[in-house]
Amino acid sequence: WSSSKTAVIADDGRVTRPPGNRPVAVRMTATIDDGMQTHAKTLTFRVMPERINIPSIMIYARQRVQKIRRIDARIDYYPALTNSSPRVLWATQPARGGLSHRGNTSYWRPKKLFSFRTDEPHHIMDTSRARHLQFINSMEDRTLMKNRLSYDLFRAFGTDADPRYAPRVEWAEIFVNGMYHGLYEICERVDERMLGLDRDDPGLEYPPLIYKHETVMPRIPNMRQKRPSRRHGYFIKPYLELYDFLKNSPTDRFKTEFEERFDLGGAIDFHILLNLSQNSNGYPFPYPTHDILAHSGRPADRFFIVPWDFGRTFKPSWEWRWMANGMQRRLRNEYPGYRGRLHERWSELRNDVLDVCRLIDTIDGYADDIQNYVQWDYDRWQYNDGKSHDEWISDLKTALTDYVENMDDFLKDWNYP
Repeated sequence: WSSSKTAVIADDGRVTRPPGNRPVAVRMTATIDDGMQTHAKTLTFRVMPERINIPSIMIYARQRVQKIRRIDARIDYYPALTNSSPRVLWATQPARGGLSHRGNTSYWRPKKLFSFRTDEPHHIMDTSRARHLQFINSMEDRTLMKNRLSYDLFRAFGTDADPRYAPRVEWAEIFVNGMYHGLYEICERVDERMLGLDRDDPGLEYPPLIYKHETVMPRIPNMRQKRPSRRHGYFIKPYLELYDFLKNSPTDRFKTEFEERFDLGGAIDFHILLNLSQNSNGYPFPYPTHDILAHSGRPADRFFIVPWDFGRTFKPSWEWRWMANGMQRRLRNEYPGYRGRLHERWSELRNDVLDVCRLIDTIDGYADDIQNYVQWDYDRWQYNDGKSHDEWISDLKTALTDYVENMDDFLKDWNYP
């Protein structure tokens, strides 16, 4: 045997984990010579460093992962920054769990999305009783950062007294039946647990309501129900009433009732995030509202927005434009003081969360966690268009800086009632 890097794997097979946080590829060549013929075989190993920044998830399944139904699976979860044994999780049909492919557009890529539902709470991202976890393939986003950046920003827009909700995103390397499958974004499912809503509260006349935008026909116009299930009755009625109000109410009623029905501060923050990121998924938005709407189930509470799907954003070659859905267009044109409030909110965020230096530091922090792992995913799935991860990050920073300047220029004329 001979090793390409004897300091990591010696010729006799002894392994020394490399210092730092960068995995190292080592080629081990076995040469067999019987005196008449010589044969050589080279194997490539990846040796994990002393500090492992992201977790590993080993999935074992007897059947091929499918989209049309879940399959049984065992999941070994190795946390980051530890050398501990894995936590073993099961996702099986008897417990109404399992593993399956998910998604629509991105499903048709070779690196498919998937999700699992474990038999017991998985406690991978928090200590709640959540059993679902989603895995985003990131093939639309070569930086693997845009979803997390957008969701983290939206949450940072809020306060303890006035929160903003968005899924948490982390990264993990996935192995399926012992084979490297790629680097994925692991993401919470948007449901009542993530949002802190209690669907089992006996004081609620109705359960929490969560609706997700969907343009695929023949869905209910413009939205696809996520929670609760049909057993709760005509669950779509509150959304259809809101839809009719946003689309058809006369101006006087729209001005009077909007804040009774909707979280205006959250709507403004979402409008800012939409344009800062240039999330064109569904543009030009020919519908009253989009992304996820949620309601606590308490009649006095208001609908609020949860951002979703920001993988195709912050493009340096994109011609920046001001975007709005039907609700936002009505607010701009009919709601007293909306323009001034949005301008004031933008100015406030620019001096805090959206300070450009702070944004760049955030991106650099993400890069510290994953930059030593991304190339393995590029090599596995060949989707980086010949550019390095550093180059894709540079494009992201350029787009973000340009978009902030575009927002500044556009909103300087919005500072009036």
